[in-house]
Amino acid sequence: MIQRFVEMEISREDNSGVRLFLTLVALYCAGGAIFVVAVRDGAPGLLRQLALSVPEVMTYFLVQGWWVAPVILLLILLPSVAMSWSRVLARLPGAVAMLAGCAAFFLTFSLVKQSLPLAVPFWADAVLADLDRALHFGHPPWSWTHAALAGLPTAPMVFTYSTLWLVPAMYFPVLLGLLDGDPWRRRRYILLYLFAWVGLGNLVAGAVMSAGPVFYDKLLTGDRFAGLSDGVRALSRDAGGIGGLQEALWQSYAAGAPSLGGGISAFPSVHLAMATVVGLYLAERMPRLLWPALALIAWYQVLSVHLGWHYAVDGYASILAVAALCAWLWRRDLRRGRIAAGGPGPLRVRQGVPAEPATGRLD
Repeated sequence: MIQRFVEMEISREDNSGVRLFLTLVALYCAGGAIFVVAVRDGAPGLLRQLALSVPEVMTYFLVQGWWVAPVILLLILLPSVAMSWSRVLARLPGAVAMLAGCAAFFLTFSLVKQSLPLAVPFWADAVLADLDRALHFGHPPWSWTHAALAGLPTAPMVFTYSTLWLVPAMYFPVLLGLLDGDPWRRRRYILLYLFAWVGLGNLVAGAVMSAGPVFYDKLLTGDRFAGLSDGVRALSRDAGGIGGLQEALWQSYAAGAPSLGGGISAFPSVHLAMATVVGLYLAERMPRLLWPALALIAWYQVLSVHLGWHYAVDGYASILAVAALCAWLWRRDLRRGRIAAGGPGPLRVRQGVPAEPATGRLD
């Protein structure tokens, strides 16, 4: 029944992705609200505050995503892309609706993430730290990155890991709604987006509760990651306060006071999951970007360890999980004639309309 509903929705051209995304977001927000009410005191007030914050998070996209408009203009001006203003304008109402959906989704995710420790205590950090050492020949991976990247400026690393990542990761469906005219590809990547945030960031994270290397000694006491903590403090002096951000997240957790964008969680890495989603999307749209996309994913893997947020296995697991689901969805669509056999470009398949060769057009 759900499959029939999804296929019916996707057959409706450009609005299909909007309906699918908003439907799934509504279900997630409802489920998230039920979970928060079940585990947290004062949940009604927090949920009311969440609803009132939706316009603020929508505005954040307009402020931080200022570069989207020049990118669209460039795509329109490139003859090889053949994207039109009429297409973009026609998709704009749907993109605004998806922007509101992304805002509600992110706020719900943040509150659910910060409520997970109330349902399941942190238990997996020692296991993950031991696994990291076993996989890296008896050495903690952060010691390798701190040795290899010593002397390099930290501010660009923090900008790449945090600021540059945030808009594509949070608002990826909005970009899909504006720039992608293929309904089946939009469906695949909307599902991957939700899998990265909900499947990995909530469900798996809730089962394998872990705080991360930079919080390890505070959580378990001891000095196992004292060298990393000292290194991050040194990096913070160059990067303008990453150590302060990590301390603020810990204080928010310790006080049990939810905050926008708060919460600590290590396994698996949503950062790497969304970097992989975006990288795979770029490689599918423009195959020549495959190697740059892989390099970007690898760089985020290094930074997640270097800055103390994650064990290396957090990123490995996320990359493998997203890549596996992407391959499965792609092959399923290929078998059903939704993707051109032997070619990177998808088919614009509509119900009752014969498949045509992919054109290579962006829209």
